Amino acid sequence: RHIDLPSCARTHTLTMGKHRNKKKKAPQIAPEEPTDLPKSFVLHRGKVTRTVTSLVGDMRGVMAPNTASHLKVLKRNVLKDFINVAGPLGVTHMLIFSQSDNGLNMRIARLPRGPTLTFRVESFCLAREVLSSLAHPKVVASAFQSPPLLVLNNFPKGTPAMDLMTKVFQNLFPAINVTRIDLRTVRRVVLFNYNPDTSIIDFRHYDITVRASGTSKSVRSVLAASLPDLGAFDDIADFVLREAQGYESEGEDASTRVVLPQTVHGAGNKEQTQSSIRLSELGPRMHLRLLKIEEGLCDGEVLFHSIVKKSAKEIAALAKRKQERMRLKAQRKKQQEENVLRKQAEAEEAEGADAPAEVEEETDADWYRKEVGEEPPRELGLDAHKKFRKGRVSFGDDTKGGDGAGSKRKSDGDDRNGKKSRGDGAAGPDRKERSRGKDHGGKDKGGKDQGDGGRPKIALGSRKLGKGPSGGVVKKSKFKPTFKKTK
Repeated sequence: RHIDLPSCARTHTLTMGKHRNKKKKAPQIAPEEPTDLPKSFVLHRGKVTRTVTSLVGDMRGVMAPNTASHLKVLKRNVLKDFINVAGPLGVTHMLIFSQSDNGLNMRIARLPRGPTLTFRVESFCLAREVLSSLAHPKVVASAFQSPPLLVLNNFPKGTPAMDLMTKVFQNLFPAINVTRIDLRTVRRVVLFNYNPDTSIIDFRHYDITVRASGTSKSVRSVLAASLPDLGAFDDIADFVLREAQGYESEGEDASTRVVLPQTVHGAGNKEQTQSSIRLSELGPRMHLRLLKIEEGLCDGEVLFHSIVKKSAKEIAALAKRKQERMRLKAQRKKQQEENVLRKQAEAEEAEGADAPAEVEEETDADWYRKEVGEEPPRELGLDAHKKFRKGRVSFGDDTKGGDGAGSKRKSDGDDRNGKKSRGDGAAGPDRKERSRGKDHGGKDKGGKDQGDGGRPKIALGSRKLGKGPSGGVVKKSKFKPTFKKTK
């Protein structure tokens, strides 16, 4: 549509664009993770060196992405704290590193009821040290977004300890369905190699690189749709046909060539094409030795020990001793619960005994009987149902000419020091005051009474008691009140 401007500014015609409704994208729902996916905590206990702390961080990278990569371990945390939060988070394994005078140990515990395998770390090498030793180190961040492939090599069968250790290693990582796996997610591999002569387990961590077979680095760079640097060449043929270096020919061995059943990452790695597989080490490295296997979670019966050997009689004695220890522990726990209940009951009884008894509030009439010793006159208006309240109390309507018998108000004739000035006045509870034309009793200068004639006036002390029926002032006296008859 067009909008015509005024004649003074009609130089152009503005065209308003048509409003377009943008389609809202439907929120993408993340696929649900399988419930049987293994998850892990990697942490250290006790005082360890900085290299061990770095090793813990490297192992978190190995177990990624199904691990707590930013888990904070404080000094005040105990093992039970991690066990309590492991259940709601679905954590199935814990890798615990601890250091002592004898060396470095690694425990792999299956949650929530064990077993626990303890390994002695004979030697290790950090990931940064491994990468620094390589001629062409390669670390791809996207490779840690999927779990690694597990390879177990040369593990013997037939012994309970070896079978259990193999099962624990297999359950650390997700199981693989060969018919449904997406090869693009297989970017890393973890290797456990057992040496039967030394009983040492070699741990390695590699990155998987797939390259199109029969092509040089120059051709692969062109296939990758990247612009090569041709500044040092006179012709494109020189760039393509240059001699391959030793680094490029590593993957050209016939044993490393495979036919890809699926399209994988990398230039030229299409389905049903021949490619070469190359491994690049990421680190860390470890040499492990199995020490013992415990039945429970870091505290149970020892099922296997590689150093200490015990007979059946000694094992039975240890089991009996453990049962006795558990019985004593249950007995102490029961006794503690009884003591807690007993102390709570005693505290409740003590609170009930020390609580002050409820005292009924005293009425004005009760106070009058207590102080004067007789029933209060009806003219005072001290009903028995009215409670004694702190504040000001007046008696009757005889306060027309002033604020009451106990008001602290200076008259025009008083000085600032409270001395009595000339003229007649009424005696107040704290000091003598003189009103301008009338005293506090309601009389004028001539002595004529303006109140209820003949009513007894009470001279009270300096302590405030409460507010009376007419809003005047009354103050409690420490002495027995006296009465004065008005003329």
